[in-house]
Amino acid sequence: MFELHSIRKTFLGKIKDRASSATSRGGIILDVLRIQFLALLISSQSHATGELLYPELHVSPSASDRLRMESEAEAKSNWSRHSAIQVSGVMTLVSGLYANANMPEKDGETALNDARWASKGGIAVGLFWVGLTTALAAGYEPYQDGYKALRNLKVKKGESKMARELLRERMAEEALGKPAGLADRLTLLSIVTNLGASIYIMTTTGLEGQVLAGFSAMAAFSPLIFPHHWSEVYYQHETYKKRIYGPVSSLGFLPIRNSAGRVAPALMVSLQF
Repeated sequence: MFELHSIRKTFLGKIKDRASSATSRGGIILDVLRIQFLALLISSQSHATGELLYPELHVSPSASDRLRMESEAEAKSNWSRHSAIQVSGVMTLVSGLYANANMPEKDGETALNDARWASKGGIAVGLFWVGLTTALAAGYEPYQDGYKALRNLKVKKGESKMARELLRERMAEEALGKPAGLADRLTLLSIVTNLGASIYIMTTTGLEGQVLAGFSAMAAFSPLIFPHHWSEVYYQHETYKKRIYGPVSSLGFLPIRNSAGRVAPALMVSLQF
């Protein structure tokens, strides 16, 4: 009986050892599968995040496409792109010429000198803006120059495809942004100078001249009411680029409540603008 009990105990012990070993191996295999799944998940999510780090490559139309389209249409509409600033300048010029032709005669020498300076200032400001916008229309073609530089871009040896595309799109964005920045500065300067000249004329001329200068002062805000085409193109492109951020869906892990150190896979959606 003692030998039978001993044999049974030994046999049961071996079964428990093998079961424990199998359980341990199964746990190891399960852990390996979990690690592989986690690595795959992190890799795919890192790839998606890496793509979102470069919105220049995903906006539609791309900056290079927009630059090409604008360069093709630039020659046809170059003379009308500064029309808002030109209208403001012409109105100031007309007000200055009218004031110069209708000087006050009975208000004394001081008033006469002020009227002369006001009329000359209006004429100078108006001529400046008409001349500047004409010169820009005749000799400044930023989109064609930018697209030409983009086509002449040389490819470096060993450079990845994504790096080349990123360089191309960023250069195109710079070509769109430079004229937009110039247009913003011209708009602000035009409003300030034309409005100031018009108000100065209003304070020194007669009733009819004041009415004309009033219209000139209102026309000074035309570049603000009708934004420059260069600014509209760039800011519209920037708006399209911001929209690709949301919504963004991705896989991830979330901690399980009341369970120390345990996480579970989850689908996460984030809205970023």
